[in-house]
Amino acid sequence: MKKKAILYLSFTFLTFIFLLFPQKSISASIEETVIFCGKTVIPQLFFHICLSSIVWELGIVEYIVSSFPKYGPEISAFSMGILSGFPSGAIIAGKLYENHIITRKRAEYLSTFSNNAGISFVFGYISTVVGKKGAFSIFLCQLIFSVLYAFFWRIFLSSEDKDTFNAPNPKTPSLLSTVRGVRSATETIINICGFILFFSVFSKSLLETAPIFLRGLMELTVGISLLSPLPFHLRLWYCALFSGFGGLCVHFQVFSASDSGTKKFILSKCFSALLFPPITLLIHDGLSLFSP
Repeated sequence: MKKKAILYLSFTFLTFIFLLFPQKSISASIEETVIFCGKTVIPQLFFHICLSSIVWELGIVEYIVSSFPKYGPEISAFSMGILSGFPSGAIIAGKLYENHIITRKRAEYLSTFSNNAGISFVFGYISTVVGKKGAFSIFLCQLIFSVLYAFFWRIFLSSEDKDTFNAPNPKTPSLLSTVRGVRSATETIINICGFILFFSVFSKSLLETAPIFLRGLMELTVGISLLSPLPFHLRLWYCALFSGFGGLCVHFQVFSASDSGTKKFILSKCFSALLFPPITLLIHDGLSLFSP
C-alpha cells in the first residue's frame, strides 16, 4: 500500500509540474497532434478498427472459436492484429475474456503476439519514411516474431488455459450488428487518439530536446515523424525499433482494451525492441540481393 501511495503522490506531483509549463506551447502541441490524428491516424486506422469490431459483432470470431475450440482464439486475435493493427488483437482477447470464452491467462497470452502495427499503418505511414521494401521488411519481421511468441508463451499455459473455457454460441447477424460495430470502433478510435494526444503533448513539452529513440519509445508516430533527415539504414533501424516496441502510448491502448495481465506482453515488446532492428536490416539486405 505504501508503494502505491508513493506512486500516486509522485504522479500527482509531476502533473502539477507539467501544468507549470507555458500554456501556449501546450495548446500548440494539442492543435498539432489533433491535426495529425485527423490527417494520418484516423484515415489509417478507423476503417480497419471498424472491420474488426463488425467482425466481432457479426459473431464471426465466435463462429471461428466454436469451430476450432483449441486454436480459434489464437486464429482470431492473430489475424485481426495483423490486418487491423494494435489494439485490435487486444480488443478481441478482451472480448473473449469478458464473455467467459477464455481464461484471463489465455487472454494475456493472446496479447503477446496479436498486437502489432497493421498492414495499413506499415505500408501507408512507415513506408513514407523507409519505402515499400523497408516497410515489407518490418512487416515480415513482426510476422516472424508473432509466430515465435505464439509458440514460446504457449509453453507456460496450463492444460486448462490451452482449451476454450466456454464454447460460444455464435450470434445471428443483423443490421444492428453493423451499427454496434461502427459505434464500438468510434469509441476505440477516440480512445486511441486520446492516448496519442496525451503522450504526444507530454513528449513535445518535456522531451523536446530528448534523443529521437526516447521520444519514439514514448509515442510511435512522433518518433517516426522525426526520422526523415537521417540516412536510410538509420531510419530503417529506428522504424523497426519503434514498431517492435510499440511505444508506451500503444501499451496503454492495449491495457485499456484488455483487462488481462501485462507482464508477458511487456517482456515480449522489450525483447522485440532489442531484436527487431538487426533482424529487419538482415531481411532488407537479403531482399536487396534478389531484387534487380
